[in-house]
Amino acid sequence: LSKEDPKSSIRDAAVAKLGEYFKDQETVDFLKKIALTDSSYLAEGGALSAIREIDELQGLEMARRLAASAKGSLLLNVALVLADKGDKNDLSFFQKAYKSITENNSKYALITLIGRFAANQNPELIQEVLPMLKNISMSESAWFIRLAGIQAISEIGMKTQSRLEEIRTSISKDSKKTE
Repeated sequence: LSKEDPKSSIRDAAVAKLGEYFKDQETVDFLKKIALTDSSYLAEGGALSAIREIDELQGLEMARRLAASAKGSLLLNVALVLADKGDKNDLSFFQKAYKSITENNSKYALITLIGRFAANQNPELIQEVLPMLKNISMSESAWFIRLAGIQAISEIGMKTQSRLEEIRTSISKDSKKTE
């Protein structure tokens, strides 16, 4: 089913079940073939998600491999993987992806993932992303897309604040040990 069914939604569901029930390298290799060769972005994205469930590192590698040509639902699956595990080298993917998406619901989802990606990065990279999010927040025509930009900035702020609290707590514990 994961390879032969004519309906992409069936192939997508089948690869999800493969990833859920079989957590071995043979399954990952099979899913990689689907992610690279299926005729449907939906099935390719499903295969990528299943790979990520089995092995995050291989999922990240596959997402980066698919990033240059990703479109449609595959683009959002790649963005999801990179948002959680990507690094500064993946920023250009998000910038290009934002420019390429025209459908508002997909754009909303991508902006949310851009915020998640930035929130997981160092302060220098956050500074590179903030002008883009500010521009989205102020100039997108659809109100909910502007809201997504504001929410992304807020997520970055909350994550940064959380990191500061962790540092303060660590410093406080260290100073009590030395007293």
